[in-house]
Amino acid sequence: GFMRRTTSLAKRQNTITFVMSVTYTCEIPTEGHLTFQWSGVQTIQVFKTLKKIDEIVPHNVATIYEVKCSPTSMGNGFMRRLIRASYDIFRATQACSNKEDLLRLSQQYRTALAMCLQEICEFLEFCRDISAEQEMFLAAEGELIKAYELVWHLAEVVLFQVSSPGYLAYSLVSWHFVQSQDAANIARNILATCGRTRETYSFFADTGDELFTRFWPTVLTLVLQARTIEAAALLAAHPSANSTAFRSIRQLLNNMPFSESGSSVSAAETMEDATTRRGAWEFWQRTCFQRLSEGDFGQGSGDSSSEMSYLHLIASILAGRQAIWDDVRIVEACGQPNNWYFRLTAWIFYTARFVGPDLLLPLVEQWRQTYPPQTKSPNSPLDEVIDKLVISIFSADIISLLNTAGEKFSNWWLVAHMSNFLKRLCPKIFESEVSQGNVNPIKESVHVKLEDISTGTFF
Repeated sequence: GFMRRTTSLAKRQNTITFVMSVTYTCEIPTEGHLTFQWSGVQTIQVFKTLKKIDEIVPHNVATIYEVKCSPTSMGNGFMRRLIRASYDIFRATQACSNKEDLLRLSQQYRTALAMCLQEICEFLEFCRDISAEQEMFLAAEGELIKAYELVWHLAEVVLFQVSSPGYLAYSLVSWHFVQSQDAANIARNILATCGRTRETYSFFADTGDELFTRFWPTVLTLVLQARTIEAAALLAAHPSANSTAFRSIRQLLNNMPFSESGSSVSAAETMEDATTRRGAWEFWQRTCFQRLSEGDFGQGSGDSSSEMSYLHLIASILAGRQAIWDDVRIVEACGQPNNWYFRLTAWIFYTARFVGPDLLLPLVEQWRQTYPPQTKSPNSPLDEVIDKLVISIFSADIISLLNTAGEKFSNWWLVAHMSNFLKRLCPKIFESEVSQGNVNPIKESVHVKLEDISTGTFF
């Protein structure tokens, strides 16, 4: 995260040459253990540590090298803070061998990315004294960081951790929830408005109100993100909340069984609970399908914006029906056609709840064949890059993931950090015999490394 493209490696005299800018080059000995120390806000010192106190170090390897961040990255305070935070996190990974701690560091890195994005968004929202050029630059930086976080989070879910039955699907919809907070924010605003004395009726009577127009899409998005408790709370604020149809759908939403207790469970508990959890889920979905078939929510025909039409669609999602996933309301609730992967995660959650890592790729391929990408909304160059990275992650194709990120993004920041993290999780991941197959051998290798066989615990 400190250097611009560092792909040119000079192997002469056991040194690595880092091209820092057009005119600045830093040569660092590769023999021995390197360490780093901040020497200022914008620079770090790189030097070799002694193996023994009385070790005699030749003059040519006793040099302390000054490494500067790229001028573009250091041109704003947001990136400076992110660079420092990422440096602290990824330096900690070098001394970390516990897989659970590595996952915690990964989550800390995602938090640093999210905080940087939030700071940029708040600055752009409240600051009025910036030029159009600076505003455009910061907006582009924010979009790039948002893409970094989205890709890193998905890699964490699919590649970094081993999930107990049912937890993978829940982790995928949680990825959607974390990466798209609009529905949660709108739901809070609606509930706050309806919570004021005598304002519930006036709110739903004003059909021109922006919050009113977002009510049903927000409920639908929360359902697709598996936030059924929040969706039920929103429906409880509706004037028709006490009608038979509303009470029935709220009961189904509130009673949906979860398997989100966590992935850190023993293998014995996993085997014992799998049948129970699967049975509870299948019983609940049969109940949803039965009420749907009995006409509790109408027939789903007619005006697609009507209350009963939305209730019928929500019940169809809960029942795991296959024929409704190209409904335009679902497409829009997941962020338009460009964000096809969010719709995919909801489909997996409700139709293949207990999918394991080994069957994830066939499901993704089935989805993309059944619901091919729509061309209604043109993709931006960044959207196309994200699509390729998401597919590489679902395929566990690490080499393709790193190559695409390195080629398409404006720097190698994400590539360097993700490569480092994967190497710590699975030391042999980049060896030739592992990398030849690209897909299955790498995925199996990562899967094995994250399981502590001695304790039977999944991380």
